Amino acid sequence: MKNSFGLYIHYPFCKRVCYYCHFTKQNFDKELSDKYIDFLLKELELKGDKNKIIDTVYFGGGSPGLIEKDNITEILKTISDYYTLSNNTEITIEINPEDADLDKLRFLNKIGFNRISIGTQSFNSDDLKYLKRSHSAGLSLSVINDVKTAGFTNINTDFIIGLPTQSKETLFHGFNTVKDLAIPHLSVYVLEGVKEENDNENKLDEYLYFQTDAILKNLGYFRYEVSNYSVSNYESIHNSKYWKNKEYIGVGLSASGYENGIDYKNTENLYEYFELIKEKKLPIKEKSQIIKMDRHIITGLRTSKGVKINHFKKHQETLKMLLKEQILIERNGYISIKNNKILLLNEILTYFR
Repeated sequence: MKNSFGLYIHYPFCKRVCYYCHFTKQNFDKELSDKYIDFLLKELELKGDKNKIIDTVYFGGGSPGLIEKDNITEILKTISDYYTLSNNTEITIEINPEDADLDKLRFLNKIGFNRISIGTQSFNSDDLKYLKRSHSAGLSLSVINDVKTAGFTNINTDFIIGLPTQSKETLFHGFNTVKDLAIPHLSVYVLEGVKEENDNENKLDEYLYFQTDAILKNLGYFRYEVSNYSVSNYESIHNSKYWKNKEYIGVGLSASGYENGIDYKNTENLYEYFELIKEKKLPIKEKSQIIKMDRHIITGLRTSKGVKINHFKKHQETLKMLLKEQILIERNGYISIKNNKILLLNEILTYFR
């Protein structure tokens, strides 16, 4: 949709803070959570613009499945009061298995949520123990059944790979379970920042990543972005905005946005967030501007389709070098990262920053 925006809502509270999570989060406190929702509503009002058409809304965290029913209703009402929602807005919420019950899931579906992302991480008990998760594989399976019973068909499950407890066989079992459950979308992340780096661990990550890619391809899932797989027509519309250089609005603690050619990020300090909004100031802490053509490259190279070759006009020599080294490939007028080089993504992007 032309001139449409995504809207990201960040909820930073969790019952249990996972050691591997790099997002802004803190332990759940009901009084603080209620206060946060009040200020979140005020930020939505401050940023509101009825001329902006919202065609995706994404509740991330943290654990937004913890938000109470009346608060979720109030957030959606405030969004519709201060923005214009499209007729077929994709509205996603992340939930953890331990935070979901059938009544809550039915409520979410009834008030307009039509996509749900479940933080399963694995269906293997050894993996979940290594990750120190509070849910079991059995609970994940039960919650997925409840999600379907509640009326959801657009479902994502999160997986983490790169664990010493994993092998090709355990990955196959986990992903085959996803296929058997007819889940149309998976987000697969390599565990980062918690292990000591050495060659063996890097090789494990690489081995498991490419095993994952092969297994999911054989099961009928295609990788459309570095960490995201889906069956046909179930790509995340909201997350695709990030990779297609589309505009999106960020609301909440540490939330990022991209509007009018400007990338911005809200403060990560909860009490500074409260103070700024109390003063009717936007809680933006960082702003930056990247040349649009370069931003197309930086975001688009994350995707399997890649970037139109005409976006590389100012990077001709770099492009020639990376093509010659068979790090990038050209296909149907698009430049993309060669599949076996995809784990070099961050290093490759430094050439275009």
